[in-house]
Amino acid sequence: MEYERWALDAAGNPHIPNGCCITPRNWVKYGQLLLQKGLWNNEQIVAEELIETLFVPQGVNAGHGVFLWLNLPGGEPSAGQVARKAPENAPGGFIYHGGYNNIFACMGAGTNPMYIIPSLEAVIVRQSPGDWAYFSDNDFLALMLP
Repeated sequence: MEYERWALDAAGNPHIPNGCCITPRNWVKYGQLLLQKGLWNNEQIVAEELIETLFVPQGVNAGHGVFLWLNLPGGEPSAGQVARKAPENAPGGFIYHGGYNNIFACMGAGTNPMYIIPSLEAVIVRQSPGDWAYFSDNDFLALMLP
């Protein structure tokens, strides 16, 4: 995977949450690596056990694992994004209210998320110039999912 640039924090460390600028094609490659649990070109380049730890809810938020967002009921979006919360008793989480609890996502900066859906063997990337006026992960995925 190639990247254009990586933003650094004040101490010179990579800004992990949204500091990597990559093309959609490379964003999909990263998603495919996660989907395949660390396997790339028939070679295990990241231990499967390490990848699987990313999908386990951490702390009090059922909607967040280690560096990944999870579509589990009761999960909460990041602070300040209450409008994205799933309705009460929805079968899915805040990413897609209609189910597919195995969806996990990298939300990217702005409106540039990547969704991985293992049950469909799918990686979906959305990239935009960053119009924050309105974007709903749920509405976007509802256009594609049965």
